Parts: sequence; C-alpha cells; structure tokens
Amino acid sequence: MLFLYIENYVKKCVKGLVKKYGTSNMVDIVYTNKNLCIYFCELTEDVNGYYKYFSPKQQIMVINENLTEHNKQCALFHEYGHCLLKHKGKTFSNSISGTYTKEEYEADMVSAYMFIVHNSIDNERINEIVLPPRVMYLVCKFLK
Repeated sequence: MLFLYIENYVKKCVKGLVKKYGTSNMVDIVYTNKNLCIYFCELTEDVNGYYKYFSPKQQIMVINENLTEHNKQCALFHEYGHCLLKHKGKTFSNSISGTYTKEEYEADMVSAYMFIVHNSIDNERINEIVLPPRVMYLVCKFLK
C-alpha cells in the first residue's frame, strides 16, 4: 500500500515537472533552475553522484562522468529527485554497509519513473536496457 502512495506522488511530481519545463531532458531542466548547479566530473567508481542542499537558493548536483549513458541518466534523475522532493538532510546511500534511507528510496523512484518517461520505456523495451538493480526493480514495478 505504501508503494502506491509514493508511486502516485512521484508520478504527479514528474508529470508536473515535465509539463512545467516542456521537456524530460534533465540537463535542460537543471540549467533553467537558477538555484541548482550541476557538475559532471570524475568520481570514484562506487559513487554515481550526489546532491547537496545548502539553502533554497543554493543546491548542487555532481554526476560521475564515467558512467554509461543509461547509468548517467539514472544518476542525474536520482539526484534531481532529491531536489524535486525537497530532501535537505544527508541522503547518502552506502552499498557496503547496506544503508538505504527513505530519501534514497524516493529518489530511486523518481529516477525510475523519469527514466521511463524520458526514454519511452515500455514492457517490450525493458529488456534493451541495463540499469542499477534498485532502479531496474522500480522501473519494472512502475510498468506493471
């Protein structure tokens, strides 16, 4: 039941975002947001990206430039999910310790749904892509 509430909220947020900016191209959306800066740079292989909230007028997203195109999209959508959902605290996920917060799950949901919308993914095209397991699981849940 909880998934359906969050799923509907994420769908509403993403659809509103796409309608507001007239695009699902996240780079274009970020560049039109004066309060958010995006950087693509080399990060360690275990870090896809991160989001940092400083104030309502100052946030940054950093995306690992060494990722595959689909994984770069997922990281970009995920980090923007933190911004879209107004996450302000620590939102770091640690795959080694297994730490996975509510905010990380919500950002993964935004990433999964934005990926579907941006790439016109349906049940037939799902087998053409390789995504991080957490995001792929949510993409499949959205497509049910």
